[in-house]
Amino acid sequence: MENKDYQLKEIQNYHQEDDEIDLMELLAILVREKITILVTFVVVSLLSLGVALYMRDTGKSAAVIIKLDSPELKNKKINLLPPNVLEKVYIKEKIAEKENISLDNFREAFKISGIIPQEIKTQMEFAEKKGETIDYIPENYSIQLRIGDLETSKKILEEYIQGLNNEFKNTYESKYRAEIIDTSIVDNTTSEYQDILELIKKDRDILDNVINEKLKTNISYVSYGFGYRDIQIKIKNLENIKINKIESYLEATNIVKNPDSFKAISTGRIDKLKLLLDEKLKVQKDYLSIIENQKIKEKATTIPKGLKLELENNEEDEYYSALINSNIKLQNEISNIKNQIKILELKNINLKIGTENEILYIKNSIKNIINDYNMIIEEFNQLGLQENKIKYGEMLKKATPITVVSESKAKLILAAGVVLGLFMGILMAFLKEFFKSFKKYLGVVVVFFLITSIGYSQEKFVISFSHKEITRGQNPDKTPLNIEKLIQDYIKKNYSIEDNIKINVTPIAMKDSYEKVKNRLVSDSSYLYIPTQYIVSLEIGDSAKEKEITDNIKAQFSNFYIDSFLNKNENFSNKESFKKENYTERLDALNNALTGIEEDIENRKFIEMNNKKKEEYDRISFEIWKIRNSIYRDLESYIVSNNLAINVEKEKILLSGEKTILLRELDIIKEKIAFYSTLLSKYNLGSNEVVVLENGDLAVKNKSSIKEKQYLEISNNNLKLLEKEKEINRKVLEIEKLSTSLRKVTEKEALVLDEKFKILEKEIFLLEQKIKYIELRDYKREYDSSVRITEYKEK
Repeated sequence: MENKDYQLKEIQNYHQEDDEIDLMELLAILVREKITILVTFVVVSLLSLGVALYMRDTGKSAAVIIKLDSPELKNKKINLLPPNVLEKVYIKEKIAEKENISLDNFREAFKISGIIPQEIKTQMEFAEKKGETIDYIPENYSIQLRIGDLETSKKILEEYIQGLNNEFKNTYESKYRAEIIDTSIVDNTTSEYQDILELIKKDRDILDNVINEKLKTNISYVSYGFGYRDIQIKIKNLENIKINKIESYLEATNIVKNPDSFKAISTGRIDKLKLLLDEKLKVQKDYLSIIENQKIKEKATTIPKGLKLELENNEEDEYYSALINSNIKLQNEISNIKNQIKILELKNINLKIGTENEILYIKNSIKNIINDYNMIIEEFNQLGLQENKIKYGEMLKKATPITVVSESKAKLILAAGVVLGLFMGILMAFLKEFFKSFKKYLGVVVVFFLITSIGYSQEKFVISFSHKEITRGQNPDKTPLNIEKLIQDYIKKNYSIEDNIKINVTPIAMKDSYEKVKNRLVSDSSYLYIPTQYIVSLEIGDSAKEKEITDNIKAQFSNFYIDSFLNKNENFSNKESFKKENYTERLDALNNALTGIEEDIENRKFIEMNNKKKEEYDRISFEIWKIRNSIYRDLESYIVSNNLAINVEKEKILLSGEKTILLRELDIIKEKIAFYSTLLSKYNLGSNEVVVLENGDLAVKNKSSIKEKQYLEISNNNLKLLEKEKEINRKVLEIEKLSTSLRKVTEKEALVLDEKFKILEKEIFLLEQKIKYIELRDYKREYDSSVRITEYKEK
């Protein structure tokens, strides 16, 4: 038994020694073949590194986050891949030739995904648990693209965003443009002089209404200047001076192009107008009958004791007010028809063709009016284009610069390759030991490519912005920031370079801006990241010229940039000279300028939140009052009291025509005053009465707030007409006096008047400059040092 145990123990010891020998041999092999293991490890790791680098490159893409930055786009399902924009970029960048892909594949290369705020995600999850759904339209989107190399992808993405903005701008921007009037209409034998003037006046009314609406909005100076106010003043001058003057001349002389034709046509028009007048008068009679018979019940409301309650039903009152308004509108139409009939009838009494000089004067006057009006239209259209740039220039905004992002698993591949290399090294060591014929061979080839370029060093510099608009990617005038165009504008203005200038602009963006902004937008959908520094490089093809321009940009661009936005209105003062015509026209033009400034100040005071600015505007209003009651009144008195005129004969003709027009207008006003007075005397307002009932409740009879308001409006209109009647009567008396006592100004008096006019014009100009200073002062403080140019230093 003991012998067996001894043998068994010997066997166990033997196997244990064998095992120890095997492990030692394995370790010895690994130590002996350490070079093989190391080489295999390095080779496999390098191969993995190569694969990782390749995968990292193919996994990279150009990326950007865009924001729907316009009310027209928000909360709407917008197609961010419109076919026409895709095709334009596809053709422009020659994608088919360079990358050999189809338009459909090009479309599929765009990876677009909406960024949903965390709050909305939570709501969606909660709704989903309840079996409901929430339809949410994102306003921020991530776009990734990889076509060709990364620089090509970035360029395509930039082009595509620009294309989208152009597409949206063309879709939503205002297309309204006032059309100019062809002066050839004056020489047209079929168009009468007065008809041409009516055409201009109707067109002007439309333009004036549009401008009045624009003046009600909060328009900052740097965006528009005082453009709309100046246009409005010019429109008033056109109407109150030039159009009125030629209408007075035509009224006094009764000149027409073709008397026989005019009489035949006007007779027909008179007949039609009389028929229309009869119809209107019948309708008015019906209205008056309805209003007379309209019994408005007194409204009685019972209020229980201790309870505060007000019940009101305005349906009957609204109906009554609508009847009154319709009747007022009808009366205005009747007055207008009567006026047209009277004009035609009086004109037919003494028609004439006119002398050659008279016809020339009329035609030239109307052509000048059309030319002046066309200039007003051009200014208006330019302001409209500026509005479109501000409102629709960048409806889709980049929330981050276009950058490169990676979604590859390069690190994982490299880590796996390192581990695999270690195991492969150990395996190769054992295989080498097992196969003695294994021959060691290791080849390591290192290829270095030295890329050099022959030519001049490229000029670079950095532009830094600090003004507040830059955080929205805007210039001081609210238009989209476009550094490339700004540099081009500077070069074009200062240099005569016809060849294309290549300008490269690269934002200096914060690291990982794409991911940071994307994460931020989950909690704050309004967030926007716009870099404030940009690297700019020029390629002109002439190293000396390139350096010269770059040096000048560094020295002058800051001032050029600010001045291009803050000093737009070079012709700020709206002065128009009428020295060659007559003094009253020149005086009227200056009065219109004062009136325009007054209205502009009231608009600015209404929207201004700063009390200090309001006080400054109040001081300007007081200065206007002083000018009107001193310099202006003195000048006007000097002209009127001395009955001065430059051309007495022509002035008398104009005064005669003006008097005829005023008397006709006076007849219309008197008719309207009589109409309003009758209307007010019969207006059913109702009465106020409160009765205490036996049980303590109150029975209230009260008049309608709707009717009361309308009654006050009619009363105010009637008062205005009465004031207008007094004003016209005063003007008629002045005209009658001037017509008999008008005399030609002497040379000495002309010098005195010219000096007085210059003083008044200077005062008005100073007022305009004060407004300009107030508006620009705060801008200047911020913008004067808001742009800096520094040297670019390679890192």
